[in-house]
Amino acid sequence: MATSMALYQDKFVEIYADHIKIKSYYAPVFRSKRINIGKECRVSFATDEELGFTKVDRKGWGMALNNVWWALDMRREFIFGGPKHPGIVITVGRDTFRKGFSVEDGEAAVKVLEALLPRTWQ
Repeated sequence: MATSMALYQDKFVEIYADHIKIKSYYAPVFRSKRINIGKECRVSFATDEELGFTKVDRKGWGMALNNVWWALDMRREFIFGGPKHPGIVITVGRDTFRKGFSVEDGEAAVKVLEALLPRTWQ
């Protein structure tokens, strides 16, 4: 349950002070994924650019050739006119798979995430 209004939201994600809701995460049912954040949850983030990801490290939906499960954004894999959306990769504690999603406004999303989470540099 959200404790307040979203600090950042777009068609891909909603970021709250206590959780992140990644939209259209689960294939093929379009369900969202909730990631709780707080003192007891070790959650960090990085942009796909910071991680040095190439085209083969990204996928439109599902598992790429690395340990990132990407939420739906077919523009990430296939450019259909216009620029691709910036990608964010979330690392949760000892989870096997990192969670990837796009954002419409990379600058605004990163600013909010920087206030909530440490950076992942791996």
